[in-house]
Amino acid sequence: MDDVGKLVAEIYECAGLFRKQGERVAAQSGQTQARWQVLSVVSGGSFTVPQIARRLGVTRQSVQRVANELRKDDLVDFAANPDHQTSQIVVISPKGKSILTEITNNAKEYHQNLQASVGSTNVKRMRKDMQKINKQLKQILNSQV
Repeated sequence: MDDVGKLVAEIYECAGLFRKQGERVAAQSGQTQARWQVLSVVSGGSFTVPQIARRLGVTRQSVQRVANELRKDDLVDFAANPDHQTSQIVVISPKGKSILTEITNNAKEYHQNLQASVGSTNVKRMRKDMQKINKQLKQILNSQV
């Protein structure tokens, strides 16, 4: 296997481990990682379900299901979208902000421990390298459209 192929395999394994740990962290607040991800996205602004799905790299249907569950639990609400009548904007509620803060605080200790074991300099370097790879992959994907 070539070096890029080996890197991709490591990234997939790492992503799986992060998801597993994310489920544990979210469960401490009675949530799932999927719910945590949607809350996190909508905490940063106004997004429709399709926009959230694109940002997370998942299907629109899966985000709609999670958004509906979050709404049922009063963690988000749906607002009218002036740009599109049938695609509402998902808005985080005060209760949702509180839950997101709780989950984020629960994750901090885990993140701090991981950074301490890997090294702050290494984490920063890996993040910059991943940003470069992401940028290049986006350019490749956009040129193939």
